[in-house]
Amino acid sequence: MLEHVMRYHVIDVVCVTLLLVSSMAPSAAAQTDRPAGHDYEFAVGVMVPAGSGLREYRAGPTVRLGVATRWPDRGGSAYRLDVEGYRLQDRTVPTARESLTGVGVGYSWLGVAAADDWRPYMLAGLGLQLLVPSGEDGFPGLLGGVRAGAGVRGTLRGVDVHVELSGLAWVRSIGKARVHPLTVALRF
Repeated sequence: MLEHVMRYHVIDVVCVTLLLVSSMAPSAAAQTDRPAGHDYEFAVGVMVPAGSGLREYRAGPTVRLGVATRWPDRGGSAYRLDVEGYRLQDRTVPTARESLTGVGVGYSWLGVAAADDWRPYMLAGLGLQLLVPSGEDGFPGLLGGVRAGAGVRGTLRGVDVHVELSGLAWVRSIGKARVHPLTVALRF
């Protein structure tokens, strides 16, 4: 039964991803001051749970892959599509075998400041998360949510990097649950 439900949720996430990717192309071409093309990124970090719904979980690793419209030269907007995964370990189980795995897709607007070296930015977006607990069935599977955050992007020894802190809250809450990913990303 769980495999059947998971299969349909994965299909939902793939369909939303394809829809969001197809919507990114016109927005990049419509901006005259933005170079054509996309940037790709790979981010790693820590996912920090917050709120009463995730009290029994401790922080865990997160990985994010993204594609974004090219950032404008003189401040402005960019858009990013992310696929993200993370695992939170249960702090109440001594064996630490219980965990909550999250896989999601998100679409964010990035407001980029005009600066020379390190460019601050803010982000706001929407997304879907598929939450899969390892032991219990108390969590809903597919949740819609909103994301907000800030970061800074620059060049460090010739490598394009950025550091970002954001918050993700689900629309249909799990007892006021939310997560805060802190990531470091490489762009290429």
